[in-house]
Amino acid sequence: MVAGGRILVHCHAGRSRWVAVVARELIESRGITRAAALGLVGEKHESYLCVLGRRESDA
Repeated sequence: MVAGGRILVHCHAGRSRWVAVVARELIESRGITRAAALGLVGEKHESYLCVLGRRESDA
């Protein structure tokens, strides 16, 4: 990925797995922690917090 570039991650059937996919890629490619990866995702797309909140309440 080029610095400053953009990517699109599409989840089939609206299952919102994109947060996990993107976070995992950041962890592996940049060698950062889970918290740091989720922080980066949150900087670009704040709605992921709603997704995580729903998943935790369903568990």
